[in-house]
Amino acid sequence: MPATATPDKKRKTTRSTKESGSTTDGGSVRGVRNLLARNHILIKDLTAEERGQPLIQKVREIVKGARQSAMKPETAQELRYLANKHATDNELTFLVHVWTHLLNETRQARPELLTENTGEAIQWIETAWTHDNLKCNWSADFAPKSIPPITVPDNDPDLKELANDIPTISNPRPDLAYGLEKDAFTEMEQMLNTEHGARLSPNMEHPFLVVEAKSCSGPIEEAENQCARAGSAMVSLTRRFNDSAEKAGSDTHEGQTNDRDKGPSNHPRPPASSNNPNPSTTTNSRPPSFPDDTSFSFSLALVPTKAHLFINWAEVTPNAKEPTQPPHTVWQMNTIDSYDLEKPDAWPELRRDLDNVLDWGTLTRKRQLQATCARMVTEGGNTAKRQKRA
Repeated sequence: MPATATPDKKRKTTRSTKESGSTTDGGSVRGVRNLLARNHILIKDLTAEERGQPLIQKVREIVKGARQSAMKPETAQELRYLANKHATDNELTFLVHVWTHLLNETRQARPELLTENTGEAIQWIETAWTHDNLKCNWSADFAPKSIPPITVPDNDPDLKELANDIPTISNPRPDLAYGLEKDAFTEMEQMLNTEHGARLSPNMEHPFLVVEAKSCSGPIEEAENQCARAGSAMVSLTRRFNDSAEKAGSDTHEGQTNDRDKGPSNHPRPPASSNNPNPSTTTNSRPPSFPDDTSFSFSLALVPTKAHLFINWAEVTPNAKEPTQPPHTVWQMNTIDSYDLEKPDAWPELRRDLDNVLDWGTLTRKRQLQATCARMVTEGGNTAKRQKRA
């Protein structure tokens, strides 16, 4: 399905407040953000941004990569016009008109077999998004069993009422979700995807980008709340899928922390020492947190005058008292870039960045997922052989 595919014509272009999860008043927006924070879903936490800076910088390099072609000035002016014209329409009407002009069905892309590690000059070819098995879903519910649960405190009736009035808090339904078609994978990989729960949105494997839009009826902070909730679901899904590959080659008992949750190679867990001069790494303090750099995803909050592109990622803290138990995980969302869409030059930048995200998802990330599937097969087979010999 092309990047600019539109919703089914039979689908209504208006939704009730409860169906769309609208929280247009500032108090409700703050209430949702408070509820998300209580459930370890944080939005634009500056201290987390500082801790996750290596990952965030890595992602910015992906997003800001140069491309072969640029948006024409007249296209940018048309997008400004459309955003302004449909600003007072309902959010789905606004999004359909803007999005179908923002992304083309074809783009200049790098061939899949030509990577940065080949040592060859970067080449570009004209290709359709469908060639790379990109899948786009409009307003599709996420699979509830694959989403980190939201717990509402019993002693806060206002939050309980808010959660009941906005069902998308518990069950995200992003305006747009991007992932991969089933045909992007071999039959063996498809079997592993099914077995290990790679599907979060209907008929879509491994989602990696969601878009939440608001017209003049809602503030961008409301879209940010929805981005954080759906983003935590995508990251959680990828973490569990990666865990399956780790466990395929591990003889540890169920529930034991795997090596990935002890931190990446550039974030080693320091040895406990009473003589350690750094108070943040002593035995009497919480062990250092680190970003899981294997499971991040993207989200975009969009309103007629501006857009915010985010990285959604997991910040992991090993369990100091019970090292064999699962670590503490916080779902973070931090800004990659902001776009002032009242300025014509912001539209070409936004499309370039989105094209780079979609290229990453259909090329680099797809290869990483295929490698993960290969580890499941190889390491899982080796484990079975060891058990048979035993």
